[in-house]
Order: sequence, then C-alpha cells, then structure tokens
Amino acid sequence: MYFHRNRAAVAATLGCLLLSGCATDTPKSAHQNKEEYLVRSFAPNQLSKSLLETATQPTEKPLPFNKLTVKQTTTFKYATGMTMEWSSDIVYKNAGNGLIEKVVTDYSNGIESYTSFALTYRGIYPLIWQVIYPNNVKMPVIGRAKSISQIDTSLDKPSLNYMYQASWNNPRARDGDRSMSCTSAGTYSASKLNAKMQGDAREYTCSVTNDNGIADSQQSYVYLDAYGVALIKGMKKTNMHFTWHFDEFKVE
Repeated sequence: MYFHRNRAAVAATLGCLLLSGCATDTPKSAHQNKEEYLVRSFAPNQLSKSLLETATQPTEKPLPFNKLTVKQTTTFKYATGMTMEWSSDIVYKNAGNGLIEKVVTDYSNGIESYTSFALTYRGIYPLIWQVIYPNNVKMPVIGRAKSISQIDTSLDKPSLNYMYQASWNNPRARDGDRSMSCTSAGTYSASKLNAKMQGDAREYTCSVTNDNGIADSQQSYVYLDAYGVALIKGMKKTNMHFTWHFDEFKVE
C-alpha cells in the first residue's frame, strides 16, 4: 500500500509536468480538486526520509481500508451558553504504514467555511497540515513536523505521547515545540458512535500544547480498532466547547 500510494503521488506529479507544466497551486484549484490536491501535496514522499522512518511502522498490519468517508455535525458552545452548529465532510485516505491523508470541508448554513488538508499518523498525530478559506487569494502557509522527539505509534495503550517541532513554509514564521499527551478514557462499542462502525472505540483525552509550550486545548479522540484510525470527538478551549457527532460513515 505504501509503495502504491507513493507511486500514485509520483505519477500525479509526472502528469503535471508533462501535461500542464505544473502550474502553481491556487486556492481555487485546491478547492476544485480537493482529493487530487490532498494526494499530491500531502503524500508520504513530502516527508524527509528520517522523519518518515520515525513516524511509520513498516512491519505493522496494513490498515483495512482504502478510503473512509465521514459526515459530521459539530455543536459549538460558547462559555456564555450560546450555541452554533455546522456540518463537515471528511475523507480519510490510507497512505500506507499507518499514515492517513485527511481532507475536511466545513459548512455553516450550507455554505463552505474552510477546507483543511493534512497528512497524519492514524488520524491523530499531525505531520503536514494546511487550512484554506474560500476567500483566500494566495495559498496559505503549510505547517509540518520538522522533527519528532517522541511518538507512541501503538494506539492500544492507556496513554499516548507525541512531541515534535513544528515549522512553516514562511521565512518569517518561527519554529515551535508542540506536544500531545493523551490518556485513555475508556473503551466501548464503536456502534454507539454510528451504527455502521465495527469493533471497539477507545476514547482518549488529549492535552495539546502550542508553540509556547502552553496547553491551549483539550481534545477528545476515538480510536476505532477495526479500522486503525482515530477520529476527533470533542475539543475544549478557554471560552468554547466543540462536540462532533458521526452522522454517516462509509468504508471503501
């Protein structure tokens, strides 16, 4: 699977060179061809060899899907009690060796709010990421893990840790040390989240620090053992609380 996905990414790049001269990506082109942009720009071959070796497990059991499609409803609650809702379309693509490419499109009142792209380890640890808004004229910066000092790649443990240095493709942006520290909050049937989900769901509560080393959010993930992927379920910040509901779930 890993070889196949990298071959696909290389083929896409070669096709770009042969057919169009590799015109620079724009917000418009990324929005119009989201999955194509995802596979080309957030493929494992965008990582350095050393980082790829640190973040992957070549000998682990392959993830049992090519693509997951999830529709979510998000409830957004302010500390004042005011609430809002929006919906999301999410695609997870198996990139091999535990790596997953992810594209999320959020909608408010049926209108697209933004799209985020990422390469992750099993959906939980960010390796490369970018957010593009509909009104962006220029391509926003891309963030990535420049180095990894600790990563727990087995997601069936009572605690998980991911420590990395984040960098940006912007000479004015400084590198920053970030981390995720997660503790298991229990295991239950995944069908409680959505009737089509198989196996068990292990829920993790994660403290996430920013570039200044300050824990600025608490995030909840559910790791679906039947698919080997973690999906976000909730997030708390100082003045707001997000809750994600899993409306649709499709495996390909």
